[in-house]
Amino acid sequence: MLLAFNAWPGYVQALIFVAGVPWLATEADRVAFFFKSIPLFFYAWLAVAATFLLSIERSAFLGGKMRAAILRARTTGELDAPDAEPLSAKELQTSRVPPGYRPHVIEFFAPLTILIGIAVSTFITSGLPEVLWAFGAALLSAITLTLLRGMKLRQLMEGFADGLKGVVLGSVVLLLAITIGRISEQAGAGIFLVELLGERIPYWILPVMMQAMTMAIAFSTGTSWGTFAVAFPLAMPLAWAVADGQGLAHPQLFMALCFAATLNGSVYGDQCSPISDTTVLSAMCTGCDLMDHVKTQIPQATAAAALAAVGWTVVTAIFV
Repeated sequence: MLLAFNAWPGYVQALIFVAGVPWLATEADRVAFFFKSIPLFFYAWLAVAATFLLSIERSAFLGGKMRAAILRARTTGELDAPDAEPLSAKELQTSRVPPGYRPHVIEFFAPLTILIGIAVSTFITSGLPEVLWAFGAALLSAITLTLLRGMKLRQLMEGFADGLKGVVLGSVVLLLAITIGRISEQAGAGIFLVELLGERIPYWILPVMMQAMTMAIAFSTGTSWGTFAVAFPLAMPLAWAVADGQGLAHPQLFMALCFAATLNGSVYGDQCSPISDTTVLSAMCTGCDLMDHVKTQIPQATAAAALAAVGWTVVTAIFV
């Protein structure tokens, strides 16, 4: 959200058109509205700050489970709890370098450079990143490089098989999570929540209520982009109707606050949901227990969301 040099502004702007609102009239106006609202993305700013504080060991919102995990890792060296069930298999948790073969840092950077280079260059030239071609070329470059550096073909295939075995469990969990999220989305849970609560609240608490609704929708469906599609076509017209109907002095600021709260609440729910693809992939790629990841992330994310809610309410009450 903060470094929106991707598809976010283009996708979101298509969802926030409101008839009769001059600053949302054209696509350029809506993209500009997105970037002008970034200073109000309080949750995103606080999440980045909290990550930095965690990295320098100054976080005040760790939660008991995270503190216990840090203590266990430092005193025993065990990265997982005794009852943990990591999403990645044992093959990805240990290093099995063939005898006589010396890994080199180029084996990491060369495929990564090819992957990013092809994806970015095809996006620039054709407007569509060829991600599959990029991953395929990166894989072929890794295979070629290891063979040229002396690894035997049999050893290479054994390592390839270990890698495939290591991601099967996580891939199945990811598939099931996406399925559950799509079912919840198709059932219309998000639309029900917005329509149920949207028109019953005063203007000064509307941003926080939009935050709470999108947090619930995204957490239950596991998708922020799906939540955008559900919430924005209802939330933005509602915000404009409240601003216009109650004669607010700064309607554009009020709509920007509602927009920021909706966007940030959706991201919070996506980040904390155990059925979110990003949550599952984070746990899978780090070899972490999925629910341990969820439970240790929620206290920090919730603290940031609570402070953001206070910020939106204060700004609305004072400046709108």
